[in-house]
Amino acid sequence: MAKKPPKPPSSKPAKPKGTATAKRPGKGARAIGRPHMCLPRVIEAFCAAINLGATVEDAAGYAGVTRHAVHGWDARAREAVEKAGLDPDEPPDDAASKVEEKERPFVDFFIRSTRARTGGNVAMLAVIQRAAKGGAVWEADPNNPGKQIQTGFVQPDWKAAAHRLSIRDSEYTKHARLDHQVTATGEPFGVQIYLPSEDDGGRPKGDK
Repeated sequence: MAKKPPKPPSSKPAKPKGTATAKRPGKGARAIGRPHMCLPRVIEAFCAAINLGATVEDAAGYAGVTRHAVHGWDARAREAVEKAGLDPDEPPDDAASKVEEKERPFVDFFIRSTRARTGGNVAMLAVIQRAAKGGAVWEADPNNPGKQIQTGFVQPDWKAAAHRLSIRDSEYTKHARLDHQVTATGEPFGVQIYLPSEDDGGRPKGDK
């Protein structure tokens, strides 16, 4: 009876004796995901962009994340704040210290981004307010350090005033009508505002 040829040597390196073999996670085991990007530098960049008036998508891109990630952080923060017994619509500034430690970065982002949104809106309204009022233009006096001189005058802008009013009271301006008068050169010099009256059902007279 012919003998069987010997088996060729294995190409796999031999494991040293006593080496433990890693086991695959069984059913129900929690997989380890990617670490979140809700980091201080990301929050700082996002809030800076939002404060300047950027959209959520643009601010997220500027910070190096996606808008879907931002919305997910907001939802996670609101859930954590509610779980801590706080109002997510009016969370206190120290809300991050009152939630679970793993949720603190998201709550911190939620509070800071909310403040950035409202702060940016107020800053833009201040610009509109200045344009609506007009007034003197002041600049630093090159001959007298620390002092200012008037270099011009800006006429009040009725369009800025109308825009500010529309933001503040949309129902008020919904039925109001603004007629501006202009000079021969096309420069506005007066604005006539027709307001709603109770006699005509809340609509300005002359409107159909």
